[in-house]
Amino acid sequence: MPRITRVHAGLIAGQLLLLATALGQTDERTLVIASRGDVTVRLVVREQASLLDQGWLRFELENRSGRPLALLNASYRFERLEEDSCGGLRLVGSLASGSSYDLLVESVSDDGSLGSVLPPGVTTCHEGPSDYSAALLAASPGPRRVVHGRLFFELSVQGQGRVSNGSIAHEFEFTWQARTPQDQPRLEERLRTLLAEPRRLVSHEYLLGALLASPDLAETLTADEVIEAIERRPRPLQGRVVLLKLLGQRHGKDPQVVEYFLGRLATKDDQAARDLASAPGIWDERFLEPLLERFEANLYLQHPIFRILERAGLPQRANPKLSSRLSAAVLKHRPLLQLTPEHAAPSVSLILQSLAQTHDSALASTIAPFLENTTRILELRLLSVRPPWPPPAVRVCDAALDALLTIRDGDRRGAFDLAARRHELRPLDADLEAYESELIRLRNAMILEVKRQLDGR
Repeated sequence: MPRITRVHAGLIAGQLLLLATALGQTDERTLVIASRGDVTVRLVVREQASLLDQGWLRFELENRSGRPLALLNASYRFERLEEDSCGGLRLVGSLASGSSYDLLVESVSDDGSLGSVLPPGVTTCHEGPSDYSAALLAASPGPRRVVHGRLFFELSVQGQGRVSNGSIAHEFEFTWQARTPQDQPRLEERLRTLLAEPRRLVSHEYLLGALLASPDLAETLTADEVIEAIERRPRPLQGRVVLLKLLGQRHGKDPQVVEYFLGRLATKDDQAARDLASAPGIWDERFLEPLLERFEANLYLQHPIFRILERAGLPQRANPKLSSRLSAAVLKHRPLLQLTPEHAAPSVSLILQSLAQTHDSALASTIAPFLENTTRILELRLLSVRPPWPPPAVRVCDAALDALLTIRDGDRRGAFDLAARRHELRPLDADLEAYESELIRLRNAMILEVKRQLDGR
């Protein structure tokens, strides 16, 4: 008996969708996007669609050659437009976008690798365009409305040349139906189907997030159901982060959730720390010791664990033993004192940022020498917009100043606000180069004051 591959399954699914359309869906429009040689690309748009619908916006890629064809380049981008006061159309946002992966996701092999090959026959791609667009439309709720769309589609196929030019716009429209109370049972069913069948697609993650953003849908899930759905999603783009956020927001205080993470931390599960960083609202004092052990063992867990500690109220600020353990672990993995001026300045800056988050007051003498290092790490004048406030460090000495201010009292913004008033910082909104000079003048004055404080003057 021949083996049914994912490619075959994708073709069968596409044929079933086409059959269902032929039997029951008469409210669809088909646009030929491009045709060259043995390849034709069509866009099928349902005239009315809602969050309940699947496949309402889809591509049909027809390969008449009788053999698989390799895709050399493939991408698509939908834009959303609306009528302005003069009757014209103006761009108001995006709909779906994707690449060859999203077009041929059924061609992903069992080991997860991508075969960018268009099989013979008609391949239907609907998850990316339909689910992704539905998620974005659901994020801007409103009444029933006509949506004007514009598609840019790029496709080059080996032996067929450039089938579609990505600079050409293809326009279409459809009516987006507002959600009604009667839709609730079917939306719950769709949500549970998504939870049970994870897909490694951006559209899957977006649609799952759009459904869970509705409180009346999110509240139908128990903590156990959310945890089970998380466990089904070990890979990126499957909705794991969306579900962790939901778990923290709705079930963060549940004892079973706390015990779930304690059990994972006890097994030295590094992913448990990353998951906790994505789940605000879940915290227990018993997490602290196993998190510290992972912090000391794994350099790449330091950033997520700093985020967890920040959400827990920065316990290291009031606990010298804790802050000392954190700083020792940072310096163990990134020995600051072994760095010389010849080392890359951005590396020094990153270490100083990590040390600042430990809030270890004993580090002042370690950080102070870097107040003399004026090596550049950023050119503000090259930015396209004015930087945020407090300003980012542009030199190593600025990063050292920021670290010392954070360790001192944690109020870096307050220190900059006070210094800006005292030293009369000029705004200079339209001139980034002049503004950068003003910021350096301000920081030099602040560095001088910190040096005096460290010297006891």
